[in-house]
Amino acid sequence: MTRTEVLKRIKEKQREVAIQVAQEALKELGIEPGKLSVDETSSNVRRDVSDYEIGLLYFLGYSTYRIASRLGLSSAGVKYRLEKMGIYEYANDLTLYVNGNTED
Repeated sequence: MTRTEVLKRIKEKQREVAIQVAQEALKELGIEPGKLSVDETSSNVRRDVSDYEIGLLYFLGYSTYRIASRLGLSSAGVKYRLEKMGIYEYANDLTLYVNGNTED
């Protein structure tokens, strides 16, 4: 096995663990897969994108801008949904965006 292959496997394992931790955090917050939205009465909420999807990407380090572009939503809409879930952190999101840490 080459060094490159080992590093690739390490990165894959790190991602798996990160996803598990993010899923556990969402579960603790009561945000489950398939749950439409914390604000289902709003006419501005896209029902084909769940809070779970948005929360998972956010906990994995994606900025609101990156989540919005990936899911076809507005940045303001993503921020609104994260705020309604109670997990939005302005300073952290701004730092990720300013530092250019918006990659997949």
